[in-house]
Amino acid sequence: MVHHANIWIDRRQSLRRRDGEDGQPGFPGMENVSTESRSDSFDPDSHFLFWKPGTVIEPEPDDMTWRLDPGTDLILNLHLQPSGKEEMIQPVMGFYFAAKPPRLHPMLVQLEDDGAMDIQPGARDFAAKDHLTLPAGVEVLAIYPHAHYLGKEVEAWATLPDGARQWLIKITDWDINWQAVYTYRTPVWLPKGTTIEMRITYDNSDSNPRNPNHPPKRVRAGPRSADEMGHVWLQVLPKNESAEDPRVALQEAATKRRLKKYPGDFVAHCNLGALDIDRRNFSDAVSNFEQAQRGFGGGEKQRREPLPAQES
Repeated sequence: MVHHANIWIDRRQSLRRRDGEDGQPGFPGMENVSTESRSDSFDPDSHFLFWKPGTVIEPEPDDMTWRLDPGTDLILNLHLQPSGKEEMIQPVMGFYFAAKPPRLHPMLVQLEDDGAMDIQPGARDFAAKDHLTLPAGVEVLAIYPHAHYLGKEVEAWATLPDGARQWLIKITDWDINWQAVYTYRTPVWLPKGTTIEMRITYDNSDSNPRNPNHPPKRVRAGPRSADEMGHVWLQVLPKNESAEDPRVALQEAATKRRLKKYPGDFVAHCNLGALDIDRRNFSDAVSNFEQAQRGFGGGEKQRREPLPAQES
């Protein structure tokens, strides 16, 4: 019944008003609530707070815990699938408390290509690709790839400054029913200037036994199981190489990469504007906030214009 479960951290208690609007506990919807509940700091954005099929629970290292402040709301987001009859869902969350505050502060970096996703019926090798050049050296602690039922092959690698390739993950037969965060036995060191890349291929033909549509249908990006996604998340520990927190430089690079793909992204422009204020670059901040205002309404849902659909 439970396809997956996420926990959102709502420090502003902004989602309380949604709960009980219909007189019942909770509220429906597949929409992404992270924009409303996101915090002004990095933590706990640096940790995987979810359960998906195949997930194996692994405790965080003692020096890499995350802080939960008083008054914070935890939002449990369940993606449920119908069974044809009434079901009782009783989720349980377990928390492990540390004796000391965190010493290490990792960060999650996402590669994704949802905006270009338009998989035509019969397509056997549609590819989703993305890349990001690292502005600071990082240790890669873990990796989490994600696709839906049309996913076929998942690849992620790093091209080092000297041109050498370092593989991060390769799955030749993707199965959505066995997802996992893969933690490296030894962290993978990637120096400044390394480009991380992903490539996920999809099979939207009748020969794909996991294809939910027979005959195949056109599939676009979206959160439903009938839609598709193409994500690779890296949990990284940036190395301090300057006076500025290296997570800030990494966040800036990731945000600018997102704006290359989605120029009108409201959240990305707001984040850059906030960063400009911290750096006292007020003219740049004004420019980013003005662009955010022009892009308001598209927000995180804005996508690149897909190729015209082919008539069958």
